Amino acid sequence: MGYGFSGGDFADKPVLALGGDLRVGRYTKLISENWIFVGGDVHLLSGGIRFFGENLAADFALIFPLMGEGIKGFPFLPWIGFAYNFGSK
Repeated sequence: MGYGFSGGDFADKPVLALGGDLRVGRYTKLISENWIFVGGDVHLLSGGIRFFGENLAADFALIFPLMGEGIKGFPFLPWIGFAYNFGSK
């Protein structure tokens, strides 16, 4: 949970971030990250899959924007992400 900050002031209502992962294989996880804007008309829900190794991870997810009475326009936004660990052992 947190409050946005813009123009020198904090937002009146908080944002809830709920997420998690579930390992389904040696190098695979199901992932989800969700942003709930308390009292707002827009919420972001997501679900996807992460493939990972010792130093590299790749994500593919779908983001579902919920606006007002439901989803407007195309039903999801694709997300692709990569992360590399440059750290030493």
